[in-house]
Amino acid sequence: MISAIPKLTPSNTLIPLFILFIAFRLFRFFSNPTLPKLKGPPNPNFIWGTLWEVNTSRDKGATYGRWAAKYGPVFEIPAQFGGRHIIISDPKAVTHFLSKDTFNYIGTDYSKAFIKKFFGPNIIYSENMDHMRCVCQSLVEGL
Repeated sequence: MISAIPKLTPSNTLIPLFILFIAFRLFRFFSNPTLPKLKGPPNPNFIWGTLWEVNTSRDKGATYGRWAAKYGPVFEIPAQFGGRHIIISDPKAVTHFLSKDTFNYIGTDYSKAFIKKFFGPNIIYSENMDHMRCVCQSLVEGL
């Protein structure tokens, strides 16, 4: 009986992985050319980015504070697999960003679950048009 699956050898394993890696890097390079390159810590590891450094530190806030003191209130940190995260540590900049760009900011699933569990499905939990429905319902109940 002839097997349809060929034997795994270094050549037929590494070549597709290398091609996939190059395609991924090209996609990441060309997918978002409009974001400016910000100052930030160097990438210690392509796979983990700075996640390993942050998670192994005793005080994660001090790590971000050290980077904010060195690179300024707005900087970027290397993320996993060549991605990047923009960190904003200035309270006025965060307020401005969240007040002007409310429909584009989407909370994480973890933060939404936390808010829903402790505060219920209210206006804090709502996003996009759910926010408007929640406001309209609260106004109707008040009248």
